Amino acid sequence: MNWITRWLDERRVKNLKQRISRMKIKAEAAEAVPLMPMVETISGRILRERIVLLEKAVEKIKP
Repeated sequence: MNWITRWLDERRVKNLKQRISRMKIKAEAAEAVPLMPMVETISGRILRERIVLLEKAVEKIKP
């Protein structure tokens, strides 16, 4: 039974890493637009904070 929970945790970590990478790509693409820098927008700040938080969660989950 323990191997099942480990396998599920590894799968969740893999999905979370994929989600983080997609979020990073989205954030970088939005910053490339010269009209409104994403760093100065509230949604940009929230996205960056969410990325940092999820990266910390992955570090804690992964043994």
